[in-house]
Amino acid sequence: MNWMLKTAVMVMTASVLAACQGQDISNLNLDGEGIYGGQEVAANDPDLQSVVSVRAHIPEGQVNCTGVLIGNNTVLTAAHCLEPYPQGTFDIAFGRDAFKPNVYFPVKSKVIHDDYKRKDNIDLAVLRFTGKLPAGYKPALLPTDKIHATKFMTVIAAGYGQSRTVGSWSEPDHLGAGILRKISQDITWVQDDQFEFHFNQRDRGGICHGDSGGPVLFKSSGQFYVLGINKRVSPDVSHDDMCRGMSFVQDVYLSLTWVKEQLNK
Repeated sequence: MNWMLKTAVMVMTASVLAACQGQDISNLNLDGEGIYGGQEVAANDPDLQSVVSVRAHIPEGQVNCTGVLIGNNTVLTAAHCLEPYPQGTFDIAFGRDAFKPNVYFPVKSKVIHDDYKRKDNIDLAVLRFTGKLPAGYKPALLPTDKIHATKFMTVIAAGYGQSRTVGSWSEPDHLGAGILRKISQDITWVQDDQFEFHFNQRDRGGICHGDSGGPVLFKSSGQFYVLGINKRVSPDVSHDDMCRGMSFVQDVYLSLTWVKEQLNK
């Protein structure tokens, strides 16, 4: 079974949260996954100046994903973070804590890739928000013909997702969700026909609930390039932890024409 890294964490309203006290994570409405085994980042971490929280506001509460700046007012994220909530309102939040952001801005437009849920299942979406980019943030660069995902490349995965899946959602820190984390990973293989690449995170940390839409970044000559967007995990049945397994990342380079078209509109 593949676990979509989608909506990351459901931040319930007070009344709904009270009804969930004591529930195990397996009973919660969590379709996504977060960085477990990674490290929390400082407020001014230069590696993650492009990473933001994508928040959907729906009647049941708030749903969090991750995204990456590709323009001063433009965010690239996963389509499955948006598609289930056509009536929801969205905002982009800045800061290391998605629950207590330094500042957030409303989303004014959103576009989901035409091939999402079709045969190619290209899980990408672009959001535009109003507001001035906060100090300390800058967009990541898009991949190029020379800099894109290749096998054995060492990259950085980032997101606001859970740091563990063992325990109760009623614990004070919501299983570690909502805090920006990062982890270094090596690309296991690139699957061009599926527009994806993969990490083997069976025996080490990786993406988990809440990291959906977050970037996989590569640093070259002091610049950060967004090579992929966190998508889902196929759990290893030999582990109880649903975040241990093979991760699936949407390859941005293979959809570069579409991304550039949205950025330049």
